[in-house]
Amino acid sequence: MKQLSKIFFILVLTATLGQFFSDLYLPSLPAIAKSLGTTTELTQLTVSLFLLGYSISSFFYGPVSDTIGRKTPLIIGILLCLLGSIICVFAANIYILILGRIIQGLGGGAGASLTTAIIRDCFDGKRMAKLCSYLTMANMIVVIAAPMLGGYIQDYFAWRISFIFLLIYSLLVLFLVIIFIPETKQLEHKQHFKFTIYKNNIFTVLKNKKFIGYLIALLFTYGGIFAWLTIGPVLMQKYLFFSPSGFAWLCLLFGTSYAFGGFLNSKFVIKYGIDRMFNLGQWLMLVGGILMLLFAIFSILNVYVIIIPLMIYMIGAAMIFPNSYTGALATFAKIAGFATAILIGSQIFGGFLVSFCVTFLPSNNQIYLAIVLIFCAFCVIIANRKIIGTDSTS
Repeated sequence: MKQLSKIFFILVLTATLGQFFSDLYLPSLPAIAKSLGTTTELTQLTVSLFLLGYSISSFFYGPVSDTIGRKTPLIIGILLCLLGSIICVFAANIYILILGRIIQGLGGGAGASLTTAIIRDCFDGKRMAKLCSYLTMANMIVVIAAPMLGGYIQDYFAWRISFIFLLIYSLLVLFLVIIFIPETKQLEHKQHFKFTIYKNNIFTVLKNKKFIGYLIALLFTYGGIFAWLTIGPVLMQKYLFFSPSGFAWLCLLFGTSYAFGGFLNSKFVIKYGIDRMFNLGQWLMLVGGILMLLFAIFSILNVYVIIIPLMIYMIGAAMIFPNSYTGALATFAKIAGFATAILIGSQIFGGFLVSFCVTFLPSNNQIYLAIVLIFCAFCVIIANRKIIGTDSTS
């Protein structure tokens, strides 16, 4: 416990690596389309295809870390982030940029999945939920800081500078991990990755009913977030005439509400339990989506009718994530890395799936975003009622 406390700051940097790569350049999406002479839809694909690479890699890092340890796969992931960043810096067209983003995603999956597994190596139960809540708050600080930094980079420099920043950030994290992060996975005996072990572990986790329920909840909660991150930059800058830095300041409210939800969860989860906090989160998500839809039905379009419902949605989402991880991983101490990989990979795949779909929806008002948020919230509620069953304990 004492050792984990000393390295927790580095774990936070590692856990938020993927979030930085996801969010820093978002205010530059319209500028990238103009600079590379491409369409808005192709530019938005750099968001969803990053998530595709992220989700695929997440399924890999966890299982490998269960057999050879956490540290080596983590270093490999960071090196891929470096390679992807170099490609993005020198991208001459949108297709090379997309390639760089996919490679960044293939590396970014290491940070979130392996950091969670490291924490699971050292803690369990409500203590783990509390630490995961701190990670949730840290991620939301990045959600605030990354778009703000990216917005000002776009206003005063150019979008390529954002990828140079990511290159430097990756180098810093790589150095800290190599020097200071110990190996936390206690290996009874060294072994090579075997497909039969992978297959058996898949059946083990997928036979657990609650694990599947929490997986679905994570998938659609994250999907709702990336519906906003895909539509938001275009809607706010192209149709509501915000500058890149102006859009970034809106993300301050968006991220602060997420951090506030994480704070509430960390404060009350010990007293009220995982189930009740999860239930509160799912209903807040639904309220946010319905409120946005009501404004859209009455043809009200301004910054307030978008951000306020999103803030409500995100407070709820911040309660879903840590409690879902804790509930899903409760019975998988021996294969925590594998189980975490399934959760992270499925969650990010949900972001990819929803982001990819909304790429083809109109971005000139909030009605489609509201419908997607409501759909995602309903999927979480149904997964809870039909599979998880936490609502019966409220």
